[in-house]
Amino acid sequence: MNPQYQTSRETITTLADDVRDVAQRSLKLLKAIEDTVDRLCYDQRIYSTFAAVAHEMLDRVKAVKMAKVIDQDGKAADSLQIAQVAARELYDDLVPRHKAAVADKRLTRDDGVAEEYQRLIQIVSNLHDALNDLRWAIGEHDADLCEIDESAVLSSEEEISNSLK
Repeated sequence: MNPQYQTSRETITTLADDVRDVAQRSLKLLKAIEDTVDRLCYDQRIYSTFAAVAHEMLDRVKAVKMAKVIDQDGKAADSLQIAQVAARELYDDLVPRHKAAVADKRLTRDDGVAEEYQRLIQIVSNLHDALNDLRWAIGEHDADLCEIDESAVLSSEEEISNSLK
C-alpha cells in the first residue's frame, strides 16, 4: 500500500457498496439456512412419527394372532403401496438436495444443512421400509387365515396344464 496516492471517491463508494452487498447477501443466506434447517427438522419430526406408528402397527400384526383377516379387499395394501411410492419419491427428491448442500461452498458443516438433509433421508428411508414391512406382514397374516381348498390341489402335470387353459 502506497500512502502517496489519495483514495478516490469512486473507490470509497465501491467499498461501501461491496460491504452493503456482502452483508445483505450474508443475512439472506443466514436466513435461508435457518429456514431450511427449521423445515428439515419439522419434516424429520413428522416422518419419524409416521415411521413409529408404522412400526407399532407392524409389531401388533406380528405379535397378536388375530382370528380375522385384516385386509380382505386389499385396500389397506393398496394404500400402503401408494404411501411407499410417495416416500420413495420424497427420498428421490431429498438425495440431490443433500448433494447440493454438500457441494455448496457457501455452507459450512456448522450450518447443519447437509447433516439435516442426511438425517431426513434416513428417516424417510426407514418410513418406506416400515410401510413395506407392514404391507407384507398384513399379507402374510391374511394368507395364514385363508382356508385351503383341498379339492383345488393339483397332483399331476395334466391337471396343472388343464388348469392353465
